[in-house]
Amino acid sequence: MNTLKLLTYNIHKGFSLGNRRFVLGQIREQIRDIRPDVVFLQEVAAFSQQEDQLEYLADQVWKYAAYGRNALYPKGHHGNAILSRHPIQNSFNLDLTTNRLEKRGMLHATIELPGGILHLLNTHLSLTEFARNKQILKICSYVESSTTQDEAMLVAGDLNDWSNQLTHPLKERLSLNEVFQKLQGRVAKTYPSLFPLLPLDRIYFRGSELVTAQALSGEKWNKLSDHLPLLATFKL
Repeated sequence: MNTLKLLTYNIHKGFSLGNRRFVLGQIREQIRDIRPDVVFLQEVAAFSQQEDQLEYLADQVWKYAAYGRNALYPKGHHGNAILSRHPIQNSFNLDLTTNRLEKRGMLHATIELPGGILHLLNTHLSLTEFARNKQILKICSYVESSTTQDEAMLVAGDLNDWSNQLTHPLKERLSLNEVFQKLQGRVAKTYPSLFPLLPLDRIYFRGSELVTAQALSGEKWNKLSDHLPLLATFKL
């Protein structure tokens, strides 16, 4: 069976819940143990006088990577990243910033698979409902203008959508289904990682068959980032 395994994870710039410890090395080992084909990461940082986090995470495992810078500050920057075992054909970072306090974006990359092009859209949305509604409309308009309905697509990331308001427009306008709603009837709780109460993270899909979906929890994950990662497997 030709499958693709996708993991999405807000890595909190490599810091644990509450910024108590720098745990990027443990995050890297945990992700590598899962062996996903494609990894969506949010809050990937590059600090001056430190190794670039994207290169460190991808090193010798995922040969192809794309990065979209969202926030720039004196000591570095951070944004979204996509790691892939398959060659990335092209990438584009869509600016979703709605106010000067939150710099947000969506990284769009495409990979070529035997069945055709697969669109990968990795996003990190605002903390406020008003801004998220504006951002999702911009995403829908962008996807409608840059892809066709018959092209396969995976959209994932930290949507900060604890009230689950964004699934409806994504389904109605872009024919995207959320993996946990499809399998379990409800979205997965991912935040805070130690005692997950809020469903902030999502994986949406179209043009492929969903096989499995799970929120990765337990002692190995609960003490890393403030979010739990989501993992889904698709038959292409």
